[in-house]
Amino acid sequence: RAGDWVTNPDFETTLEAGDVVLLRGTDEGLREVYEAATGDAYEVPDVPEPTIDDLERAVDAIVLMKNMSEVAVDLAYGAMLFDSEGVAEEVNELEAEVDQLQSRFEAWTLQAASRVEDPVQLRGLVHLATATEVISDAALEISEGVLRGIDAHPVVAAAVEESDEIIVRVEVQDGSDLDSATLADREVQTETGMRVVA
Repeated sequence: RAGDWVTNPDFETTLEAGDVVLLRGTDEGLREVYEAATGDAYEVPDVPEPTIDDLERAVDAIVLMKNMSEVAVDLAYGAMLFDSEGVAEEVNELEAEVDQLQSRFEAWTLQAASRVEDPVQLRGLVHLATATEVISDAALEISEGVLRGIDAHPVVAAAVEESDEIIVRVEVQDGSDLDSATLADREVQTETGMRVVA
């Protein structure tokens, strides 16, 4: 808004003409939110279909790496803020999975390079995968203090006291209210204020 960031807006945040909103979600909701924000009809952009299987697998790997890295960062901050060893261990596992995905991504990209007209065009994918892997490494670095038993800095402790959020790891039990139910069915975030991050 006018050059200033309004991060993590909530239900009471009022939007104004000229605001630029960054949205994340699924394709299904894009048309509706685009039309609500702009007043214009949404036109689906033409996206060329990949013609090379290895390249399609590489793109799928990057998307998965991106999603996993985002979750790892969320969990890493939570592990540090709330001194949760269990959450820090989840970050460690996510980082290892991202490493494995990057290895597979590299193999698929190299195989695809022999079948594309200009292999230099694949550089963007390689840069994106590398940056995503660096993000997951950074998430692990954030949470490593918890895994090593290093006490949080007093500033972090003060931040936790001021925070109205927590992060917990809960296993869904057989026969519980969430067993075989969608998050929408149970309106988890609406009813509890808790958002499932992974």
